[in-house]
Amino acid sequence: MWGAVSGAGGAGGVPLGGVLTQAWGRPWVLHAVALGTAPVLIAVATLVPRATDRASGRFGLLGPATVTLALTSSVWALTAARVTGWTDAGVPTALMGAVVLLVLFALVERRRPHRPDAAQAAPRRPGRRGRSTDGAAGVHLRPR
Repeated sequence: MWGAVSGAGGAGGVPLGGVLTQAWGRPWVLHAVALGTAPVLIAVATLVPRATDRASGRFGLLGPATVTLALTSSVWALTAARVTGWTDAGVPTALMGAVVLLVLFALVERRRPHRPDAAQAAPRRPGRRGRSTDGAAGVHLRPR
């Protein structure tokens, strides 16, 4: 399903973007995305049922913040190195900052208790005990 949607998006999006750009200008490409997103968000909000077994806990802001800053710092350093050179003081400083932030991210995430949620758990199928059909070959494995 994902492959079909991706292929359709690539095949239809490029010509549609060209038509929108030619007809109304470049900003309308972004407006069309926003206008197309609104009905999807409304449909999700009204049609998808709320989760009732939501695990208690708080959203950890420190982990996402540190990894985002680390990746931003590394991208900035690599981009700036092309312009100013690797010997510019800002480039190694930004790279070292990225490394420190990635280590901080790892430490933060190791301390955080992780509970497996339903989306990550393997689905159980009735009548399929002891078999696995995962993988491209579809090999059946039986417990010994």
